[in-house]
Amino acid sequence: MFTTGFTSPGSPAKANEDWFATTPDLAVVLDGATVRTTTGCQHGVPWYVSHLGPYLVAGALDKDAPLRNVLAQAIQQVSNLHADTCDLNDPGTPSAAVGMVRLVDGVVQYLVLGDISLVVETEKDGEYPIEVLRDDRVSSTAAAERAEADRHPIGSAEKDSALLLMKPAELAARNVEGGYFIAAADPAAVEHAYVGSFPVREVVRLALLSDGAARLVETFGLLSWTRALNMIEFEGPAAAIARVRDAEAGDPVGEAHPRNKTSDDATVLFADFHKVPSRVVGLRVGRAVNFDVDFDDPEVKAVRSKTLADFHTQTHDPDLTGEDVGGWRRRRDTNQQV
Repeated sequence: MFTTGFTSPGSPAKANEDWFATTPDLAVVLDGATVRTTTGCQHGVPWYVSHLGPYLVAGALDKDAPLRNVLAQAIQQVSNLHADTCDLNDPGTPSAAVGMVRLVDGVVQYLVLGDISLVVETEKDGEYPIEVLRDDRVSSTAAAERAEADRHPIGSAEKDSALLLMKPAELAARNVEGGYFIAAADPAAVEHAYVGSFPVREVVRLALLSDGAARLVETFGLLSWTRALNMIEFEGPAAAIARVRDAEAGDPVGEAHPRNKTSDDATVLFADFHKVPSRVVGLRVGRAVNFDVDFDDPEVKAVRSKTLADFHTQTHDPDLTGEDVGGWRRRRDTNQQV
């Protein structure tokens, strides 16, 4: 399994609350939930994800253990680490969204708990459908408070006050029926995770993105998921996150795209189960790529115009068309002498 990933903190002044790791057959992304209230924990979200992640990697080594069981065990192990020092019943106790992909005996297994995006491109009868798996129930909570927060510019006193009112209402819906589910202190939340599998022969490529990276498509609408996968694969995860950062910088207070903060921690992890070592740069031999090209994009128009102009020049060049046979022979003879 070929993997490549990149993570970027939303602010250089704050610790990155995202986390990711890979092994030859496993990919994990964690997105720590932003804290705006007391947590009852002396450690914090970066501590939580940096302990939950390694437990997940270790537990996933048991290929017979379902991913739900792996996550439940990891949550319990982290809880055991600080049950004596922290109040794990506090509504704000550290938590994180989880995305996992594991290859076992020709099957790609997955688990998604919370608003991690798992984007999978498959090949079926010559078609390349994209499936996006994400549990975004959190954005449906605290609806009135969230709408009020969206009315104000990022950084304003009104925005900060609205967010402080929104967070308790959001937390009241965490890990309860009718609300949203996320990894925190209670392993029972894993029963609400999205789990499933794909035959590896059908999976063309996939990516796991934290919600800060998914802004590329979901918040700013810069690319379709197909074009986002193309960028991640051919330009790299860092390029995709850089595109997000540019969009954030262009709308710093959230006037065009309302959100809770200008920049969020962003992580992208890409996986290709069929890639083989090669010195060739570009597309793999025999690899069909689903390019969703926006022909109205100015850059695409410019490239297309240049390509057509070059083609016109070449097809009207007497040396190439054969209209000047002597010229063609002179070129041929010159090439043979080199």
